[in-house]
Amino acid sequence: MKFFFACAFLGVLFSFTLAFINKHQKKANKLLSVCLLSIAAYVFHLASINAHLYYKFPAIYAVLLPFQYLIVPTAYLYVRCFLKGNVSFRRRDWVHFIPFILSILLYLKYYFTTNENKLIAIDAADNNFSFHFAETDMLLPVNLLVVIKITLAFTYLFFQWKLIKEWLIEIITAPNIYKDIFSWLKAFTVLISLFIACYAFANLVACYAKSTSINAVILTTEYGLCFSFFAILLNLFFHPKILFGMMGNIVFYALNKKQGQITNKEQVIRLEELVPSKQMAEELIAEEIEGEEPEDDSKVFSLTPEKVTEYKQKLENLMTEQKAFLIHGCNLKDVALALAMPRHHLSIIINSEYRVNFNDFINKYRVEFLKEKMLEPESQQLTLDGLAKEAGFSSRATFFRAFTKFTGETPSDFLKKASKSA
Repeated sequence: MKFFFACAFLGVLFSFTLAFINKHQKKANKLLSVCLLSIAAYVFHLASINAHLYYKFPAIYAVLLPFQYLIVPTAYLYVRCFLKGNVSFRRRDWVHFIPFILSILLYLKYYFTTNENKLIAIDAADNNFSFHFAETDMLLPVNLLVVIKITLAFTYLFFQWKLIKEWLIEIITAPNIYKDIFSWLKAFTVLISLFIACYAFANLVACYAKSTSINAVILTTEYGLCFSFFAILLNLFFHPKILFGMMGNIVFYALNKKQGQITNKEQVIRLEELVPSKQMAEELIAEEIEGEEPEDDSKVFSLTPEKVTEYKQKLENLMTEQKAFLIHGCNLKDVALALAMPRHHLSIIINSEYRVNFNDFINKYRVEFLKEKMLEPESQQLTLDGLAKEAGFSSRATFFRAFTKFTGETPSDFLKKASKSA
C-alpha cells in the first residue's frame, strides 16, 4: 500500500502546486487542482482500508468517499476551460457538484454515528473487498447507486471525448504552441478514461459478484486505479508549462470561432511610416490591452489559427517586402509596433511557429540578405564589416556568429566557395 499512499501524497502536492504556486491560467488550474485532489483523496481512502488505518482513526471513515463524485466533473470542466477559450465558471456549472453534495448528505449518518458502528462498517469493508466500492446501507439501493455512479462517469467522459474530437479536427491548422498543450489534454483524457474504466468495473464486480474470489479481482482493479493516477501525475510532471506555468499566460485556443476571436482595431503601419506613427501605434496597443491585469485569465487574448496565419503573413511581408531587418537595433517592440499587434502575440508567433527567438529570427533574414549581396559584383569592393552594417548587424562579432550559425561556414569560406563555383 506504500505505492497508494505515495500517489496520494504526490496528488496533493501537485494539486497545491497548481492552486497556489502556479499563478497562471487560474480558472483551469483550479479545476485540475480539485480533480487531482479528489483522486488523491479516493486513492488514500482505498489505501487506508487495505492498510487497516481506519481502525486507528475510525472518526474519519467515509469522510473521503464523496470525493469520487468530483473526479469526472472537474476533469470535464478543466478540458472545456482550455478548448472553449478559457470559459469562465458559470452559475449553472454548480449543477456538476450536486452529486458530491448529495453524497455528503447521504453519509451524514456515518459522520455522526458512534465509533462502535463505524468500526462495524470498517470491519465489513476490511473483510469483504466488495465493501470497498459497494456503498451499502445508504438511502438508495446498492444496485441503483452503482448505476447512477457509472452513468454519471461515462456521461462526462462522453462529453470530454467529444471536446477532444472537435480538437482533433482543428489541430491540423492550429499553431504549434497549442499542440504541446493539447497533447497533454489528450493524454489526460485517455488516462482519466482508464481510471474510470477500472472504477466502473470494480463497482460492478462489488455489486453483482457473490464469490469470495472477487477479492483478488478488486485488489487488482484498485492497483489499476492507482497506476492510472500515477500516469496522470507523471505526464503532468513532463508538462511543466501546465504544472508550473513556465510559459506564463498560455494563450487559450477556442474552437468556437465566434467566441474564440476577439474584436480588435487593426492597423498595419508600414515601415516608412514607423517613426511618425509610433505614438499612434502605441496608443492603439494600449487601448487594446487597457485595463488588462497580467494574472486575470478572463482577459487573456485568444489566437485562432486564422489569426496566427494573418499575423505570420504580415510579419513575413514586413521582412521580405519592407526589409525591416535592415534597421539597426530592430527589436521586438519595434516590429510589434509596425504590425500593430501586442508584443506577447508576436513573441508567441516567432517562438512557436518558427522555433527560434526574436534575435535569431531577424539574424536569419540578415544572413540570407548577405548571401545574395556578397555575390553581387558591385559588392566586391565593400568590406565584410561594411556589408554587415548594411544588413543591420550591430557588430562584426554578431555578424560572424550569426553567419556561421545559419550557414555552417564563415563568411570568408562562403566567398571562397562562391568564387570557385563561378
